[in-house]
Amino acid sequence: MDWGLITALLERWRPETHTFHLRPGESTITLQDVEVLLGIPIEGKAVTGNTNLKPYDLCKRLLGEQPTKEDINGMKVKAKWLSDRFTGQVEEGADPEVVTRQARGYLLLLMGETIFADYSGGYVHLANLEHLENFDEAGTYSWGSGALANLYHNLCHGCKADKKQITVCFILVQSWAWEGLPYLAPGRLGKRASKASAPLIGRWDDVFHSPDLATHVVGAYRYHLDIQRPDEVIWTPYSEELLESLPEYCRAGRAVWRATVPLIYYVVCQYHQPE
Repeated sequence: MDWGLITALLERWRPETHTFHLRPGESTITLQDVEVLLGIPIEGKAVTGNTNLKPYDLCKRLLGEQPTKEDINGMKVKAKWLSDRFTGQVEEGADPEVVTRQARGYLLLLMGETIFADYSGGYVHLANLEHLENFDEAGTYSWGSGALANLYHNLCHGCKADKKQITVCFILVQSWAWEGLPYLAPGRLGKRASKASAPLIGRWDDVFHSPDLATHVVGAYRYHLDIQRPDEVIWTPYSEELLESLPEYCRAGRAVWRATVPLIYYVVCQYHQPE
């Protein structure tokens, strides 16, 4: 991750408007960005429900194991506890219930450390586990809108002057910046196939090799953003041709990309204002 770029952007985040205040104007991460970049569904039922559950019983029933008291903090479980138990290989011919529990644990960890990351310090909220009880049912939720609500919430928390650290879906923030502020982005991967097999995030190289990049320190990014020209911001980075090259699941929610609606993630409710 390019922490210098993320820090410089965070300093320009305004919680009153949920936008980054750039020199040419305001810009923000939208539902379109979530679906196009990450391939996460943005249509469906709101990700909400009862958060006053019994964590030990919930883990035993859906994961087959109970964490110790040292691994539990309220309704959150240590990410390490999940990692130690649900990221290994499942033996061939294992009981289907064992496979299902392993999948639940892995998905819970994956979501908790990416799209639903927060500032709890190495813990994953167990509320989402209940939504993974039935995988067919799990596919009917708007995980993308919940992820965006969580992102807005944590950006608003982290941009305060007295905060020394922040945890959000960093890969989404960074990829969004690379798409809209290409002069700060690394070189892209080679020419893409005519029909993409992954979300748009896959077209970025992991190696910073562009000769026109800043030096990857926050001071350099501050300077570049302070002198930014209007033509250095791409307000609509996804061309029709590019969108058509993406998998269908990266375009399925197109009808609501510009919807002005509340974004819900349990107790978090933020507003989506793409205008």
